[in-house]
Amino acid sequence: MKNTTKNTYLKSIIINALIFLILALFIDKMSMGIVLLVLILPIIVNSILIKKEYKLTNEVNNHHYLLPITSFIIYIIFGLIVKSNGKWDAFRLGNGREVGETSIEIANSPIDLSQLIFTLIMYVTISYLITKIITSKSENGSVKKIV
Repeated sequence: MKNTTKNTYLKSIIINALIFLILALFIDKMSMGIVLLVLILPIIVNSILIKKEYKLTNEVNNHHYLLPITSFIIYIIFGLIVKSNGKWDAFRLGNGREVGETSIEIANSPIDLSQLIFTLIMYVTISYLITKIITSKSENGSVKKIV
């Protein structure tokens, strides 16, 4: 692994850990929209880091695909923390809604199998597509066709 890639990977771990730490501390006081935005932030952070590294090295290596996996592992740690300290239950009860026959229910745990599958697919798929878009520009700035 090159030094540039190591730095990108380390920055991703630190920034994502901080994002989820802040979320874990304040989730019981946040609205659903803010929590959803925070869950998307790791994708944005990883995309920015990949784009910066791509501009420096003009290449994408296989280690870039570890970034969403790392974000997912940090998400699991976050899920274990907020489930064990009771903040998830406070968030779930505070944000569940029922209007007439329509109801919005939040999963019993952020580490339910359905939540984990959704989060993993979201992180990996979107990160992969964004990486392809970032790297699809040729050296003269025109967009190459993505097949």
